[in-house]
Amino acid sequence: MKVKSAVNQSYGETGEDVPLSVPQYLEAAKELVDKSTNRPHCRMLLSPVRPLEDGCSDYLDVIREPMDLGTIRHRLETGNFYETMGDVAADMRLTFKNALMYNEEGSTIFKWASDAMQMFE
Repeated sequence: MKVKSAVNQSYGETGEDVPLSVPQYLEAAKELVDKSTNRPHCRMLLSPVRPLEDGCSDYLDVIREPMDLGTIRHRLETGNFYETMGDVAADMRLTFKNALMYNEEGSTIFKWASDAMQMFE
């Protein structure tokens, strides 16, 4: 699922410079996040990691800028956080990269995050 497929493909080289102040593009950004959150292997990325509750007490030592798909969706719903589709895409990439960085290569979560990132790009 490419970012530019979520918006008018003639708008910019990648579609990431599309302003979210235009209602149709804001809706396209929400749809992009929703498509990701509806995939089974992305469900573990829907809410913030809770280091103590989730058994990963060192998470914030490894991941300096936590992000999750639920937070992205909430930011889109409340408005005025993201200016462009590229801003949304950057947080989505951050979500996937964090999962890849924290989880061991070969683990189920690493594979799911890798697959999610490939589908997103």
